Amino acid sequence: MKKTLFLLFASILLAAPSKELSVMDAQVYTNINQNDAARSFNSNIKEEFNDKVEIAIDYKLSKSEVFVNEVFYIDVDVRTNYKTNFTPNIEFATSTDMKLLNKNINIKSDNGTYSTRIYMQANTVNAKLNEIKFNLLRNTQEVGEAKIVVDNISIKELPFNKDYTKIIASDLEIKNTKCTEYDENSIICGMDLRAKNTNFNNFEYKNIISQSITNFNYDYENARCSLALIFPKNAKNFNITYFNLATNSFESIKKDIVIESEEISTQTDLNPITKEINFYLQIASLVLALICLIVVLVFKRFYSLIAVAIAFIAFSFIDGGDFKRATLKANVSVRILPTHTSTIFYKTNNDMEVKVLAKKDGFVKIALDEDTSGWVKNEDIE
Repeated sequence: MKKTLFLLFASILLAAPSKELSVMDAQVYTNINQNDAARSFNSNIKEEFNDKVEIAIDYKLSKSEVFVNEVFYIDVDVRTNYKTNFTPNIEFATSTDMKLLNKNINIKSDNGTYSTRIYMQANTVNAKLNEIKFNLLRNTQEVGEAKIVVDNISIKELPFNKDYTKIIASDLEIKNTKCTEYDENSIICGMDLRAKNTNFNNFEYKNIISQSITNFNYDYENARCSLALIFPKNAKNFNITYFNLATNSFESIKKDIVIESEEISTQTDLNPITKEINFYLQIASLVLALICLIVVLVFKRFYSLIAVAIAFIAFSFIDGGDFKRATLKANVSVRILPTHTSTIFYKTNNDMEVKVLAKKDGFVKIALDEDTSGWVKNEDIE
């Protein structure tokens, strides 16, 4: 009897019409299933790392005694109890007295060991080294952390030297020195500097109009940069005085200021002398044109001289500086000479109209105004 009732009840259920889900119900059902699948998938990715990585930090100072503004470094080595390479992060507490020089701290990872070199510079004798904090990340989860306090070093002041340029280095070299007229009242000298164990960003030359440091390579052990110094027009030479770590004494490198020929001068075709010559040529052309016309009027012949007079008049109105105009793009570096290593003396903020004076070896010579010109790359001009 029970079996009969069960079969009857099952038959009724099978025969009953099935109810379709509404559009909204179907969408909710679908979303629930998708969310469940997403949760299941994400839980596999974000599986937590339950072990704590043990970290041991060791360090070594390049020097135990330095001068103010002298570059030194700290080698940091980290060992862990895992062969896996996690994402390393290092923090070094700095201050205005103790400066961290690394633009980016590059940490090398090798089977659970990590190493980096941190370049430092003391700006005063009171500068102190601080704590190094190192931690490891797996995705965004911190899996290990350690700290260590660095021993302080002895910091000394250099003896006073009125010409000192705040450069402490070994084997300082000055190459490719070129001096040209910058404007009517000044001279610009560009040069390349090379040295070991120094920070050229400290450079400070006294009693000049202006200075500019470019092309700095951030390799403090083999440092290089391009330097531009603007002197008064009457300057005959200059000295770069630095403290030589090899000899433990101040040394000076003297350079005579020799104005380069117009062929490489930034002011070629635009200097006052050239403009003055053009002015006198215009006057002479007008005078010759007037003489030709007077001859025709007085002698009532030699009418061919009228054509000559017209030619002279036309020549007098030709602007010797009427060069092709172009647009110089924004954020473009203007160089003294048409070379990639030449000193940069100006950088544009916005697009600007310029005159194209010449082209050479992938560079274009442009006139920024009536008194200043320089070289830019071909692609910097529209």
